[in-house]
Amino acid sequence: MPKSHVYLAALAHFAPNEIKKEISYQKEYDALIERAAELVLGEKPVPVKEHQLLASVFEEILTDNHTPSFFYQPTPFSLGENDFFPEPQAELKAREETLKDLAAEISKLHNTDDPQYAENILALYKKYTPKIHCGFEGHPTISFYDFAKSLAGIAVSLYEGEAENRNAPLLLIGGDLSGIQDFIYDIVSKTAAKNLKGRSFYLQLLIQ
Repeated sequence: MPKSHVYLAALAHFAPNEIKKEISYQKEYDALIERAAELVLGEKPVPVKEHQLLASVFEEILTDNHTPSFFYQPTPFSLGENDFFPEPQAELKAREETLKDLAAEISKLHNTDDPQYAENILALYKKYTPKIHCGFEGHPTISFYDFAKSLAGIAVSLYEGEAENRNAPLLLIGGDLSGIQDFIYDIVSKTAAKNLKGRSFYLQLLIQ
């Protein structure tokens, strides 16, 4: 059970205030979560002074002094035709409504002692915050969802490492998924649509 408490606390610790107040979590893990955040970001987290839009990751391909010009609308995830593309005219005003809807969904969750409670919150983060900026200076392309998911995983690893007196509580594993195109598209046309969905879903699970 303590492991699920750490997981939940990590999801809540850096959440926007309107979200944090809807989550029942234990604050005794704050110091551990702060350490985990430094590992996620590679530096001590510095909150932004004003809310920012999430910039396209392709903006970081350019020079260090480049100012991002394409951003994601801070709206919930959807399968709309233009939902996946950053825009030069994105606006912050949708952020407040998105977080309001997220808070309303979280308030409907019950049984906060159930480990599934934290999993449900992460699922809601995935729905509502993949296009919302993480909230830290110097990281314009990191979404709150990606940050929270990574933070929770590392925080739990640190907790387990300390509980088991491990010298190295974290292990970073790198892998090569070469040949993805051949794997996905080497299918017969008769069942193409079904197989494309199945193989794409398999790869999504693999990288998660």
